[in-house]
Amino acid sequence: LTRQSVFAMTKFDFDEMDHWLNRWGIWARQDPIRLGYPKRTIETKMNEGTHNKIVDTNHPVEETMEEIVNLLPLKLRKIAKAEYLWRDGATKKLRAERLNLTEAKYKSLVIATQWSVLSILGARQDLIKNLPKI
Repeated sequence: LTRQSVFAMTKFDFDEMDHWLNRWGIWARQDPIRLGYPKRTIETKMNEGTHNKIVDTNHPVEETMEEIVNLLPLKLRKIAKAEYLWRDGATKKLRAERLNLTEAKYKSLVIATQWSVLSILGARQDLIKNLPKI
């Protein structure tokens, strides 16, 4: 895939995707119990595949980004959490150190994470409806 084809598939660019991930990070930090876990209930899981899904429309952008982050491979999920959740004054260097990475490796994994998010958006067109253009 080329950059243009991924952007065309998703209708988003890095700035927009970064904006939505930042919104997710702010939202997720408000409830540390929720971090990294799907919000779906047992009833919702039981109804999966039907049209009776219970949907919380209070935070569709943030919940969509939570779903996307949960679809990332574990290593990239850790990077997404480090980049967008660890905002308590932590620099990229400190975040990298917390993950036992060099700063350069951390930065390259952040970019890989962002590309993966765009790739998921390209593959999961059903998620895009919750992400209006900014």
